[in-house]
Amino acid sequence: KRDVFFSSRWNGLNKVARGLFINTKTNEIVARSYPKFFNYEEGNNTIDWLKENIVFPVNVFQKYNGYLGIVSWNKEKNDFFIASKSTNQGDYAEWFKSIFFETIKNNGQEERLRSWFSVCKNNCTLVFEVIDVIHDPHIIEYNENKIVLLDVVENTVDFQKMSYEDLSCFARDFKFEFKIS
Repeated sequence: KRDVFFSSRWNGLNKVARGLFINTKTNEIVARSYPKFFNYEEGNNTIDWLKENIVFPVNVFQKYNGYLGIVSWNKEKNDFFIASKSTNQGDYAEWFKSIFFETIKNNGQEERLRSWFSVCKNNCTLVFEVIDVIHDPHIIEYNENKIVLLDVVENTVDFQKMSYEDLSCFARDFKFEFKIS
């Protein structure tokens, strides 16, 4: 909820719950994103914590300035599951949905992506940075709405994601802009 975000009342559970969607009837993970992470000297992200926890080699990527968009496959509805970081309803989810569908229709990949999810049974989530110049402008100015593929994350309890090499091949194949190292 917003009060946790603005008051920094993070704990182990709500840090993991960010971007995690579970079908409560089947207890299956429908979609997942990143656990909550912090800026330097925010939360427990201090120099001492980094010294003890950072794992080398470290990969650095360009930071895009938008909000989180999440796409996976809803098996029950046989259709995309589309959400923002905390809900599949509301303004941000709807704005993302509009930009997502515009993108996959314009690049001619909607049916291929539907097939990739449903026929191939890929149980994962596409994680995007959503740049929405109309509804959610940020400090960094962009000329147009767009989505940038950040990662493909497995819908599993333990966080696992596609390698950067595989991500870049996937993104090129489906004509998505993707994060730059």
